[in-house]
Amino acid sequence: MGFLKKLRKRDDRYARVAKGKAAKKDARNMYKYMMAREAAERELVNLEQRCLLETQVIFFRVLHEDFGFGAKRLFDLAYHVNVIGECMKDKKLGIHLQDLRDQLEAETGYKLDVHEVKGGPEIQVQKQAVDAVSILYLLELHDKYGFGKARLEKMYHACAKVGSEISHGKMTIKELAQKLEEAGIAPKFKGERVTRKMDDETREVAS
Repeated sequence: MGFLKKLRKRDDRYARVAKGKAAKKDARNMYKYMMAREAAERELVNLEQRCLLETQVIFFRVLHEDFGFGAKRLFDLAYHVNVIGECMKDKKLGIHLQDLRDQLEAETGYKLDVHEVKGGPEIQVQKQAVDAVSILYLLELHDKYGFGKARLEKMYHACAKVGSEISHGKMTIKELAQKLEEAGIAPKFKGERVTRKMDDETREVAS
């Protein structure tokens, strides 16, 4: 009996040690999972901000070169768009993108061609950012400058064309931003000029 008790004690001790190691391993795995999830969420936020910025640069370029908008009108337009965009983040205010899209169609007769895109979180974030900026700019152009269906459609298709040229490597967002700065029109992002923000991101990636 004494020998069997010793065996049971030994087995119990081994079991407790194994259980402790398993718990530590689970804790380490959970920590790694939480850190990876947090990093992925930060990356999605950064991606969203970058898409918002790049879409705004495209709108600035088209409005300046195709519609003759100068710095004052562009900055005023961007200010109002950004204010509405910030309000949309506050869910208590109940401002939804679909409602704004319906408002655009009701007031102008222009139905923004928005189609579903299949893909992971990154693709969805990019799509939502582009849709949000597009609808807000089109609404503001209608409200503040009287753009009707024809000019809104022309404006949107011009932006889509520039976006396609960027996607095919014919030009870059940074090149567009630099041209705007040369013309005295520099879209800003959280108080920074576009090119400076892009240079910082490039250095972060390189490091």
